[in-house]
Parts: sequence; C-alpha cells; structure tokens
Amino acid sequence: CVYCEDNEAPDIEHIFPKKIFPEKAFLWGNYVLACKICNTTYKSDNFEVFNPPNSAVRFDVKPPRKQYLQPPNDDALFINQLIEDPMYFIELDLVNQEFIFIENTENFPEGSREYLKAKYTIELLGLNRRRRLVR
Repeated sequence: CVYCEDNEAPDIEHIFPKKIFPEKAFLWGNYVLACKICNTTYKSDNFEVFNPPNSAVRFDVKPPRKQYLQPPNDDALFINQLIEDPMYFIELDLVNQEFIFIENTENFPEGSREYLKAKYTIELLGLNRRRRLVR
C-alpha cells in the first residue's frame, strides 16, 4: 500500500477522488495501489484543497451525499506521493520505542502550506491512530 506500506494492496486508489474530480478518473497520474483499509476506511472520498489556490486556507470539497459540486480547484491539501516526497513534509520520530509520524515543524511553521499538508495527510490516513502502523 502506498500509504501504510502493507503488503496487500489490491485496490486501485484515486488520489483525487473520482466522485469529486471525474475528469481525473482515468488519468494514470491519479492511480496508486492501496490496501482496502486505507482506500475505503480512511481516505475514501475525503479530500480538501487550498482555496484560493496557493494559499494556506483549507477547503473541504467532499460534496453532500448523492450530489456533485464542482470543486473550486485541484490545489490538493493531501500529499500526492506520485509528485511529492512524503518525507519532505513528514518525519518519523522514535518515541517510546515506536515510530510516530510527526509534522516537519522544524522547517515548516504551524499554519504554513507544508505543515497543513503534513497534518491533513497524517489525520486523513490515521497514521498516528492505527496501532499496527505505529508499532
């Protein structure tokens, strides 16, 4: 799995959810392999962008159930592992003999775009809440 590194990754995951960004549904650059837990339980169709683009203002683009609303842009808050190195945004910190994902606050102050991308990705994928991943 591209997100949690589980050996089983049978799902084709759309980085930009196809329900929200149908124009990206068949783009090869929008596909990664993910496990069922990351794809359906955690990420699913949850997605936020920065709006206005290039700002540090979060905007949730997940539409209400059974509705389609055109997102204002595709300036993703979620780290796109195909074009961005997650380790640029997120560090592994050894605490109590466990690896914990932490936001890179040394290089990116709280509230910066990079900090918000790291925090959102960690929260969305539950990287610090899933005991198996932390262990």
